Amino acid sequence: MTYFGARLRYLRKQDGLSQQQLADALGTAKSSISMYENGHREPSFEVLEQLADYFNVPMGTFFSDGHVPEPTSSAEIQPMNTIRIAGRNGSLVERQLTDEQLALFQSMLDQMKPIDDENI
Repeated sequence: MTYFGARLRYLRKQDGLSQQQLADALGTAKSSISMYENGHREPSFEVLEQLADYFNVPMGTFFSDGHVPEPTSSAEIQPMNTIRIAGRNGSLVERQLTDEQLALFQSMLDQMKPIDDENI
């Protein structure tokens, strides 16, 4: 398995998706997702863009060096409360939160005044 394939599988399982569900969301065949994950096929640039947009990650996520943990049980791939904050500079911060942390974060967001786009 390639790093790309492992990363794709990890992101898919982290979101609790089957290969078929991801294929349906992208408008492609389940066999394509399987071949990407198993390293038998490389995605086109357009498919790579679709995957990055779908998972809300930079395209480099699929090619950076580093360890990709493989879930070993169904308990490890349960959907989590995840927040993603994208910066204007292209940065992305992602955090997994407990239910209590998510409620607190939502409360803080609700207390913030909207930004006037003209004054940015």
